Amino acid sequence: MAMSPLQLRAGRGSSIYTWAASAIILIVVAGFARTYYLKTLFGTPALPWLLHVHGLIMTLWFTLFLLQVRLVAAGRTDLHRRLGVAGAVLATLVVVAGVSPAISAARLGHTPGPQ
Repeated sequence: MAMSPLQLRAGRGSSIYTWAASAIILIVVAGFARTYYLKTLFGTPALPWLLHVHGLIMTLWFTLFLLQVRLVAAGRTDLHRRLGVAGAVLATLVVVAGVSPAISAARLGHTPGPQ
């Protein structure tokens, strides 16, 4: 079966993108393991529901990122494009889920830096 030029290009150099996407996910999981992903093992304080929503949406965002990279690497740009619509919706949710906890924290008098 002959491959299209797009499929041939997708295979070359695509592993760097997969490695980069995987590294980003590992960094996120390592950075938030104690306070979010594995918080029950570390006994950290309970989180407000808004931060759980934020964590879920951001986890979905990074998961979609890895999935999109793998789809392109596999030459499945048709599915990649269809998932792009979900990505646009998720991008809107990322903004809302990022701004909402920040506004909530500011109302409670919390600051992002040293106090």
